[in-house]
Parts: sequence; structure tokens; C-alpha cells
Amino acid sequence: MQYEVAGEFIVAYNCHCSNCRATTGSAVIEDNGPDHAMGCRECWSLVYFTRTAPEGMYVRVPYGTRIDEPALRPMAHMFVGSKAPWYEISDDLPQHDEYPWDS
Repeated sequence: MQYEVAGEFIVAYNCHCSNCRATTGSAVIEDNGPDHAMGCRECWSLVYFTRTAPEGMYVRVPYGTRIDEPALRPMAHMFVGSKAPWYEISDDLPQHDEYPWDS
């Protein structure tokens, strides 16, 4: 099964919050927790989720569900303050305890 994204990706973050970890069963997800989530009917993978913010609605796509190589690489890690204690971040990307735009 495949899906297509209309539009371009404008940001990419590795999210370590407990909500994303619980939703995906992974130590890290590229982005942050859902207001509304949609899963694949065949394998139940999280395909996309939305988040409502004062400036509008965001549609978020977990990079792990993509079959092609993304043109936009993750820019930073967010919610590092609540990451899984056993997970080690091994790259040089900036790390933020909460949202990068709040710091």
C-alpha cells in the first residue's frame, strides 16, 4: 500500500516525547503528538496525524512510513527532556527539551 503527500515538507524534527513514543512504539518519531491520527488499514502503521495551533492546522507525516528518501532531513531533536532513558542520540543535531520554537 502507498500514499502520496500533496505539498512540500517545511520542517522536520525528531520528537522524543512520551506521547509520540506511546503512539508509535518507537523511541523517536519525526515530529510530535496527534490531535487526530490515521493509521493504515492493512498494517496499522501511523500514516499521518494533525495538530491544531493558533496559526492553523498542521498535517504531520512520520518519516518512517515513507518509501522514498525525503528531500528535507530532520533539523533538530525536540522533547529531549522526556526521551526514553535507554535511547542515545548519536548525531550532532541541536537538542531541545521542548519545542524548538519555544526556546
